[in-house]
Amino acid sequence: MHSDGNNVILCLFLCCAVVGLWIWVIRNSIETSKRAKHLEKEYRMALLGTDKGEALRKGRLYYSCIRKGSLTIYDEQAIANDLTTMKNATV
Repeated sequence: MHSDGNNVILCLFLCCAVVGLWIWVIRNSIETSKRAKHLEKEYRMALLGTDKGEALRKGRLYYSCIRKGSLTIYDEQAIANDLTTMKNATV
């Protein structure tokens, strides 16, 4: 009888751990999404300006965020293409 009580406690503990993990994953995903949207907005605003260095930095931050930390060569090319659209830009 005592063993059944331990099994119930273990089952409740595991259920709580799984629920806690899901909450953490969802919360982390939401925060990452908010950060990516914010960085994208900053990047797009920088592209409307004239400072290519600032736009490059913000573009790398944005792409790094959506790629979970590592830029690809395609990201660098996309940023370079975006920088060519800047009007009256300085380096």
